Amino acid sequence: MWLSMASWQSCSQGLRDRLSRGKTADMIRIAKTAGVLVFGALAAGCGTTFQVAPAPPPASMPPTQFPAGKRIVRDSAEFVLPDGTRVAPDVRGGFNLPNGDYVRRDADGALVLPTGARCLPQQGGYLCP
Repeated sequence: MWLSMASWQSCSQGLRDRLSRGKTADMIRIAKTAGVLVFGALAAGCGTTFQVAPAPPPASMPPTQFPAGKRIVRDSAEFVLPDGTRVAPDVRGGFNLPNGDYVRRDADGALVLPTGARCLPQQGGYLCP
């Protein structure tokens, strides 16, 4: 069966209209689906809480920072005590405090206070508890 040219154009135009409407409907359906997925992902992320673990303490402290405690600083031929008093060491490496008590130096190089506490050698002086 042969179709006339006018029938063929009419039929092809109707087919093109249906296909273009179908493409538009498909695109709308895809856009809606994508929108729902994006909105769902965003909504799921809003309820999530993140907990940050505390940073671990540093393995070693830089030489410019010292842990809490009092320092006896070596200043050329003198020691500067935590209160700012300057004392001169004797030949054994110990020294007398202003109150007359003696601070001795032990075999490991630490200073032993009259209370028995040890001030450990650090860069530029001693660190006391």
